[in-house]
Amino acid sequence: HQREVLEELGVSRIGVVRGYHKRKFSFPGIYYYDNPEYSSRGILHSLTIGMDFLIDSTLILYADTLFRRSILDRMVQTPGDLILAIDRAIPSRKRRGKGRVVEAVSLQHKTAKQAFWIIRHLSRNLPDSQQDGEYIGVALIRERAIEKVKRLLTELDADPPKAGADLLNLFQAWIDSGEKLYGMMVSSEEWMDVDTFEDYREAGSRFES
Repeated sequence: HQREVLEELGVSRIGVVRGYHKRKFSFPGIYYYDNPEYSSRGILHSLTIGMDFLIDSTLILYADTLFRRSILDRMVQTPGDLILAIDRAIPSRKRRGKGRVVEAVSLQHKTAKQAFWIIRHLSRNLPDSQQDGEYIGVALIRERAIEKVKRLLTELDADPPKAGADLLNLFQAWIDSGEKLYGMMVSSEEWMDVDTFEDYREAGSRFES
């Protein structure tokens, strides 16, 4: 599904970092990178392995997030060097109750009419009172930001305490370096993450069209 959406948008160069059951992923025309430490190293390490793929403006996507093309259409029109897709709906207690991790964000200068905000902080442990939305696993790095993102990736991946680092660590490091991190707003109807077989069945009805 993701590949079809990307190709509709005109993206022809697609890379995938494989880990668990890597041999099951062998679609033609895709660049593959393998992370043999997938069980002990975080997503950030996977992105570091595929770092030479980061040449020009690049979309970074979680493999288990399904989304509609409308998200990408708006994202490429959003200003900023590093942009994240954010769902302003506060993650439900039902989702948390199933043990799902919520990658929460807090925002600056929120107004009802804005299509995007500046992100102030990201964390999987953000207190409920500070949660203004959820990062859905879709990000855009523009070409002028690529080299700095690579430097931050290298620094974080080489830091032993950050061995289990994820993309939120990278995005927070971007903010801490003095850069602005933009959040583009999406609706809950435009995306879903697939964690369970129940999700898989729901995805079939929502996205098979």
